[in-house]
Amino acid sequence: MPVETCRFANDVAELRRLSAWIRAYAGEAGLDRDLTDRIDLCLDEALINIIRYGYEEGRRDTIAVSLELVHDRLHAVVADAGREFDPLQHPTPVAPATLDEASVGGFGIHLMRSFVDALEYRREGERNILTLHFQR
Repeated sequence: MPVETCRFANDVAELRRLSAWIRAYAGEAGLDRDLTDRIDLCLDEALINIIRYGYEEGRRDTIAVSLELVHDRLHAVVADAGREFDPLQHPTPVAPATLDEASVGGFGIHLMRSFVDALEYRREGERNILTLHFQR
């Protein structure tokens, strides 16, 4: 399938539109539900991190997401002009020993790493480029 790109505002309200776009693409590409759910979860996590932490308060911008299916491998590329952030350098969180020690959050990048087959990051000028690879 050819590359499809969609742009999203750096606003959490856009996550619903992101999911719908991913699911429409997956349906056209004939991807199974498990793979579609993994792609949706990982791209949702990538965008929520960019939206929450990538920009100064009130700064509006767009985040470009591209999907391309090449043979049995889906490549998802997320590009944004937010603060430089390499998720590959983010430490793996330590699991709490008890439920009382647990807190909400902090496991999203770890979750993303667990559901992709490969993850790449690079900085091009003022843009973060995150590439997620999923094997069919």
